[in-house]
Amino acid sequence: MPNPSKPKPTKRGRGGEKRPVPPYFVYVLTCCDGSLYVGWTTDLEARLGAHRRGTGSRYVRSRLPCELYASRVVDDRGAALSEEARFRRLTRAGKLAELAAGEVWRRRPGNVRPAKRRD
Repeated sequence: MPNPSKPKPTKRGRGGEKRPVPPYFVYVLTCCDGSLYVGWTTDLEARLGAHRRGTGSRYVRSRLPCELYASRVVDDRGAALSEEARFRRLTRAGKLAELAAGEVWRRRPGNVRPAKRRD
């Protein structure tokens, strides 16, 4: 989790000017079939809008509507990719347990439905 007392990191642009590094978010969506989708982005609101319009990802496009269930801010792109991969490897029960603990995830309660049974 980012340290609020640290100064914001900056990058050098093409002209050598300093520019702020955007925040990186890892987010979890719930889809209409009860499935969970995890991804990362630097602009959470724009990414959610893309998912809702059906232009975000093929997985979510076929399971609309979707809602934001939880998100967290991480330090950099590498941390976002690692956290996304780690979370994807968890079982559904493990994902829900981690989200319910809510230690590092900002959760929007009441958005997860039980997964539909496939017989």
